Amino acid sequence: MAGEALALALNRLISLDPDLPGELAGLAGRRFQLTWAGPEWTLQARVDNAQIRIEKPTSEPEPDFSLRTSLAGLAGLLRPEAKGVLPVGKVQISGDADLLRSLETLAKRYQPDLEVRFAERLGPVFGPQVARLLQSVFNAFREQGRQAVLASAEYVLYEGELVPTRELLEDFAADVDQLRDDVERFEARLARLSRT
Repeated sequence: MAGEALALALNRLISLDPDLPGELAGLAGRRFQLTWAGPEWTLQARVDNAQIRIEKPTSEPEPDFSLRTSLAGLAGLLRPEAKGVLPVGKVQISGDADLLRSLETLAKRYQPDLEVRFAERLGPVFGPQVARLLQSVFNAFREQGRQAVLASAEYVLYEGELVPTRELLEDFAADVDQLRDDVERFEARLARLSRT
């Protein structure tokens, strides 16, 4: 039931971009799997007739592409400064790298034509205006969300000092290295003194 609702929503989003169904047709029959760790939850999908079909997860045959992540790994993937860098140990990717590149390219080129859809429903004068208004509201929410994430991270790192900053961790590591070197020198000196 939830899989059907998700497939319906995804296919509705796909239909908003006039070019995407044709490009998606080139991936017909390809299967991909997303596994969410903690609690364990798996979603498997297949491209069929330029649409996404949600299937019952199976291990045989193996999916063409598989992504396993946790909440922390997903957050790490979505951070703007994480472009091209995967969070260490939090994301596992297996399967066809070309399929991953194809999906990434399709996601980047996704351009829903909301003005046409709203014009169909609300008329040629009012529809595009509503679409532009909703787009500007969406952009404002996205920017506010980005600002909230940045402000929260700044608070956690600097104001609340709940998490050490990278600089503090590097200073701590340098201090530990210095202490280790000092202890080794002390042991060597003590060994020399005990021989004499």
